[in-house]
Amino acid sequence: MQTRESSSFPCLCLAKKRKAILLKRLMSVWKKKRFGWKKRSPQTMADNADRAAVTIQQSLEAALARKANLAQQAASDKCIDCGYEIPVERREAAPWAATCIECQGMRERKARQGR
Repeated sequence: MQTRESSSFPCLCLAKKRKAILLKRLMSVWKKKRFGWKKRSPQTMADNADRAAVTIQQSLEAALARKANLAQQAASDKCIDCGYEIPVERREAAPWAATCIECQGMRERKARQGR
């Protein structure tokens, strides 16, 4: 025999489930309105990955171009600031140097004063 309480139990379970589903739907709508949240499709994620790859490629190319420019400047024996020959000792100590010791010192003093 079923009592009145046990027969109403399935209804309570259904009511709780419906309440949970409704709450989940409401939260979903609220998130969409509040945060502009939307489900990301594989296409959107691929587009973002493509943009990131292009940005990384551009930054790498720019870094390589800067390095090549510095190497080209350092290949000459003349200081890029004053035009005089860079001493052999400086060339041996810093093969990448594009300025003589005096001009490099002036650059560093200007940089410190600019802070």
